[in-house]
Amino acid sequence: MSDTHSFRLATEADVPALGAIYASTVRELGPQLYTPEQVVAWSASPDNREAFYHFIMDYRTHIIEVDGAPAAFCGIGADGYVASLYVAPQYTRKGLGSKVLTHALEDARREFGATSFYTKASFFSREVFTRHGFYVAEEESVDYNGQTFRRFHMRREVAGQQDR
Repeated sequence: MSDTHSFRLATEADVPALGAIYASTVRELGPQLYTPEQVVAWSASPDNREAFYHFIMDYRTHIIEVDGAPAAFCGIGADGYVASLYVAPQYTRKGLGSKVLTHALEDARREFGATSFYTKASFFSREVFTRHGFYVAEEESVDYNGQTFRRFHMRREVAGQQDR
């Protein structure tokens, strides 16, 4: 991976590229922890274009680019809800998830005055959130596109702390 990366906010024009990252990440990495039926159900999310548009644009979604192309994204709401954290498959395990999460958390503190954050993490993202001071408050099962998924409600209080 190149060391050339930059951050920027998502625009409407980015939604298709972020949908491609989302779907390819789920399809390529999902089989490690999910059934084939769960992978199909989860990876289909960007197919609902209107809902996926809102998934990106209703939050302050940050993109990290590598050599000028989106490689990862993280969206956060004014209430501290981390709505998304996805890294393109070719860039996983290279620190981009941590970088875009750190950047988005710092931005939410500045822009919204956020002092606590919460998310609904998958098995994949749970690890990166844990490394950034989030803890599991609750575990739940949810139905999505005809499949049942386990996910983790995670929280982090950050008042007076700097992110790693």
